[in-house]
Amino acid sequence: MHARQLVEYAGLAALHAPSLIEQPAPLGDDALAEYWVASRCRMDEWGRALRLLGHSQSAAATPQAPCLAALGEEILLSEVLARIVAAITAAHDQSLHVNESAPIGSNTLEGCIEARQRWRTLAAAWWPADSPKRRLLRSLEKRAAHWSDVLLAYVARGGNVDAFALDVSRLREFAYDAHPHNAVGSEAVAELLRFSLSAAFSAATRPPVCGDLNRRICGAALGLFSDTSFDGLGLLRRPWMIRAERSAEQASTLIAALLQDGLSNPRLPAPARWRR
Repeated sequence: MHARQLVEYAGLAALHAPSLIEQPAPLGDDALAEYWVASRCRMDEWGRALRLLGHSQSAAATPQAPCLAALGEEILLSEVLARIVAAITAAHDQSLHVNESAPIGSNTLEGCIEARQRWRTLAAAWWPADSPKRRLLRSLEKRAAHWSDVLLAYVARGGNVDAFALDVSRLREFAYDAHPHNAVGSEAVAELLRFSLSAAFSAATRPPVCGDLNRRICGAALGLFSDTSFDGLGLLRRPWMIRAERSAEQASTLIAALLQDGLSNPRLPAPARWRR
């Protein structure tokens, strides 16, 4: 899986985050375990690659060392998804007043941040500040930071995620756009967001360093959503539809409870308007 697809999955998760945060059940243990294991394996691969690249500065470049630019793309774009998952797990734990899934999300994000800092140190040593590769990847890093805060604005509909923002003021600036004003508007915003994400990172074309692990991580991130979040075709359903069905179920339960109370308490007087 290409690195830029990680951002598209981050957008998908952010759009549907409120429905996941609101669900009363804990997040799936299997999905969390897979996300953690695959993320740790990828961090190990990154660490090995960074060591090889660091060694090749003072010796002949080893054939195992991947391209520094390709590694940078993957690390920078992986952090977007890691930041969104960390925010979702933290907000979900807050809603349940527990501390179960948030440490996994936070530790994965911290690993991505550490890898980015190590990569940035290598990039500064390898390339002059005004070199084309350095400028291109610096621009990519800024776009990744910008879109991280944009996507966090969608997650923020379900809980407070200011702690995960790179720029809190930017997150709040996009909060109004992220608010679901109506069903039609939400559909349009979702389509526009997907198109914008694809266009924003279209320049990230280098081959992935850990393509298989990226695929596992994205699958685990979507696995955090419950079965009811998917339709019959395996696609994520619209958040407003899930909320509408949940409200209908709650209303049906309330009506059934009221009717049952009425049957079990026949001596209760009927309302005055019913006695006319």
